[in-house]
Amino acid sequence: MKKTLNDIRSINNEIFECFQEYFPDMIKCEFAKKYPLTFQHFVDFEISTALIKSGILDAADSDNIFVAKILMRSLIEHYLRFKYLFFNWTKDKSDEIAERYFIFSNESDQLTNFKARIVEKQLYSPNFKFKKWDKMLDKYSKSEIENEANKYNYKNIVRFLIKTMKQDNKKEFPFLNSIITEYSHLSAYVHGSIHSHNEIKKLAKDQDLIKEELIRLSSLAVQMQSALKMFTLISLIQTDKERFSKPYLKISKLNLKFV
Repeated sequence: MKKTLNDIRSINNEIFECFQEYFPDMIKCEFAKKYPLTFQHFVDFEISTALIKSGILDAADSDNIFVAKILMRSLIEHYLRFKYLFFNWTKDKSDEIAERYFIFSNESDQLTNFKARIVEKQLYSPNFKFKKWDKMLDKYSKSEIENEANKYNYKNIVRFLIKTMKQDNKKEFPFLNSIITEYSHLSAYVHGSIHSHNEIKKLAKDQDLIKEELIRLSSLAVQMQSALKMFTLISLIQTDKERFSKPYLKISKLNLKFV
C-alpha cells in the first residue's frame, strides 16, 4: 500500500520518540569520551540532517516541490559527508580523520570566504591582487588547505565510498547509486538550470504527479535521516552495546515500514 504524507509523518514521529529516549545517554557514553571529535561530527550531522528533513516535510505539506528538491540535494550531501566520516572511523577506530576534517573544512571555508572578498574588491579595482597568503595563513599554506579540503568535495567522497564498499566485497550499491543519480538531477534546482524550470512546468500540469513526487522525496528524506541514526548507533554499540542495541533494532524495524 502506498504511503501518504501523514503515514510518513507518523513513522518519522515514532523514530524521533525513540531518539529522544536514547539521546541523553549518547552525550555521556563511552564512545563520546573515547572519540570526542568523531562523536561531535556525528551529533552535528544528526542535527543538520534532522533540520533539513523537517524542511522537506514542511515543504511537502505546502506542496512546495521546488524547495523540497533543493533541500533534498543538500540532505544528500550532508548524508554523504557523514558516511565519509563513519567509514573512516570504522577503518581506523581513531579521531585522526575527524580532526583533519574539522581543521581543514574550517580552514577551507575561511579561505573561500576570503577569496570572495578578493573578488568583491576586484569589482572596483580590477588590477587588485592579494599576495600575502603566507602572512594570512598561520599554520597551513594555501595549497595544503586546498589539497586536503579537496578530499571532502562531493566527487571525491563518492569515489571514497565506492572504493571502501568494494573492499567489503559488495558488488552492487543500489542506494548509493540512486542518491548519486538523484544528486545530479537535483543540481539543476540548486543552480537555476533550465531543466528545473522545464520539469516544474511539466509537473504543474498534474497535481497528482506533484503529490506523488513529494511523497517520494519525503519518504527518502526520513529513510536517509533514520539510516544516519542507525550508523551512529552502530558506532556507539562498539563501546556501549547494552545501552544502544535496543534503539538500533527499534529504528531498524521502523525503517522497514517504508518497504
